[in-house]
Amino acid sequence: MVLTVLLGMSLAVLAPLRLRHLEQRELRSDFQHELDARAVDLERELHLNLEVLFAFKNLFIASRQVEKKEFHAAAEEAIARHPGIRALVWVPYIEAPQRAAFEASIRAEDPTFCLFELSAQGQPRVAPSRRAHYPILHVKTTFPQEPLIGLDLGGDPAFLRLLDALPAQGSVLVAGHAGLTVWPQLNEGLLGILPVYEAHSPGAVNRRDRLRGVMVGLFDFATLLQRADWSDFRSLFMASLVNMDPIGGHTELFAYQQQPHSDRPADVSFARDLKLLGNMRWRLLALPTGGYFQSRRSVVPWMFVLAGLVVALALPLYMWLMARHTAAVEALVARRTRQLDEANRKLASLSLTDGLTGIANRRFFDDHLNQEWKRAQREGRPLSLVMVDIDHFKAYNDYYGHLAGDDCLQRVARTLETVVARPGDLAARYGGEEFALVLPDTDNGARILGERCRAAVADLQIPHQASPLLPVVTVSVGVATAIPRPGSTPEELIVRADQALYRAKLLGRNQVVTEPVGPYRHAEGAHDTGSV
Repeated sequence: MVLTVLLGMSLAVLAPLRLRHLEQRELRSDFQHELDARAVDLERELHLNLEVLFAFKNLFIASRQVEKKEFHAAAEEAIARHPGIRALVWVPYIEAPQRAAFEASIRAEDPTFCLFELSAQGQPRVAPSRRAHYPILHVKTTFPQEPLIGLDLGGDPAFLRLLDALPAQGSVLVAGHAGLTVWPQLNEGLLGILPVYEAHSPGAVNRRDRLRGVMVGLFDFATLLQRADWSDFRSLFMASLVNMDPIGGHTELFAYQQQPHSDRPADVSFARDLKLLGNMRWRLLALPTGGYFQSRRSVVPWMFVLAGLVVALALPLYMWLMARHTAAVEALVARRTRQLDEANRKLASLSLTDGLTGIANRRFFDDHLNQEWKRAQREGRPLSLVMVDIDHFKAYNDYYGHLAGDDCLQRVARTLETVVARPGDLAARYGGEEFALVLPDTDNGARILGERCRAAVADLQIPHQASPLLPVVTVSVGVATAIPRPGSTPEELIVRADQALYRAKLLGRNQVVTEPVGPYRHAEGAHDTGSV
């Protein structure tokens, strides 16, 4: 009996100490899992907001001139979906020789328009002549503001530093407010800048020469946190978000600190690099507050002091409860990870899909053609490329307007996509009003399919009163086929298909021209009908 009492007393003293140690370790694990899950939500929210800038980039690429009404409608819809957006701004790139013509074109609708800048006292004055101007042309904000149309950001050193820091591959740059003279009330927000380049610019030497303008977004970081389910973080965490590639010395994008609590383990901390668009490197740092552990402490260890004799029953029960709690946290992390994977898949789809037509974009086309070229080279099989160009599309845009032009591109894209039937075939938007079809394992059948494309578009009977050919929209088609040789490149096939398309235009348009097969041998067993 005495031995049992001594054993019970020993367990009553040692078990709480041991369990307290296990609990501390479990809380550390809970802290890491919970922060991982919250970081996943934050990554997803940042992705969704930054994707808005890419949607506007596609808008400016698809339409040469975006009207104010069209910009405001798209901006209002974006802000309604993403409350973290405080402002969306379009800033065109105007070289000095183009300034007078640019101002004159805007004055046709607004006689008072001129390029201006803000003095040190915040007063507007006419912008002096400089090598390049960056005037605000379209702007939509969620807060009251002074008129800013015509404000030349080319005189703001902070803005120019951001332009110099734009990634070479044309992805989005995100930084703190970076000391811009405009919108000083948003110093705690995030600034996103996405360059928009001309697809083809004769005489351009470097990427800056092809710059058409930049799409700027201002984001309220507190709202982004709230929408990412971080509304209670102030009572549970001390957190900061650090830009590991700082612009202008703004390394800390967000921080919340409070006095450390004595009940917080000194060795508990959290650090995670967020996966964002482009090459941005952000790091989330966090420490738990004393309240975090206090709100999660269990009374089970102290029950052993009063129930030492039944510790053998209480301990398994406690361990079962803790294991169940761990499983729940792990299930939460797994669910959030699946959600992040799904978001990443959607982002990947967006990056490979043309924003206007919904079919594959130029990037997807280049990757797919390169992959099929290597396969055809390896297997000695033919590969065909069909280039399709809408006849007199500029005249169509001028006559019917850009919205009708966008609708025409969408209908033609859907029609071409229905023509290709096999899993390996691809219909893509090559650029502007030009489309491309990649047809693996196809030689003679490529011309038949090209003729089907031409006939299918004509059958749409889209009115085109500005066309000198027919009163409906037609297309010219160029076809080229090759069996890739060792050392050859896909660009050779593109050049030959483009030459065929050029000949189709020279011969009067609305027809199919096949580029004569070069010095390639015909592969035995190749499918002559291809996608037919």
